[in-house]
Amino acid sequence: MDAWKLVKMVGNTLANPDGTVRRELRDPEEVFNPVSMRSFEMIPVTNNHPNALLSAADAKKYMVGMTGENVARADDHVRTNLMVADEATIKQMDAGKIQVSCGYNCTIDPTPGIHPLYGRYDVRQMDIRGNHVAIVDKGRAG
Repeated sequence: MDAWKLVKMVGNTLANPDGTVRRELRDPEEVFNPVSMRSFEMIPVTNNHPNALLSAADAKKYMVGMTGENVARADDHVRTNLMVADEATIKQMDAGKIQVSCGYNCTIDPTPGIHPLYGRYDVRQMDIRGNHVAIVDKGRAG
């Protein structure tokens, strides 16, 4: 089961269905894994996140552009080019809506632990695979 179906965002905190906080570790080892990085090549760009992960059946409905072929690590971030071909989205970007947020699938390892840099976590995200990149008003990574 992927993280998208298991948790919802409450502000910048992940929450379980019962409302309790769930600390998910998104370890750089997983984020910058070459397979994970390649999965963000040539995927849809959306204006805000859709209500669910995209599929071939609905991608056209939400897609305003696409990511580039070259995905690279830039310090603690993933970097790529975006091509946007939607007039309304471009106007919003010109007005300052320029942050991004990645939509992805992942496997959840339910084993809690303590990461030496990030501290306690309840579950760990593994096998991160890109689905879309959303242009948003405020992304967690800026």
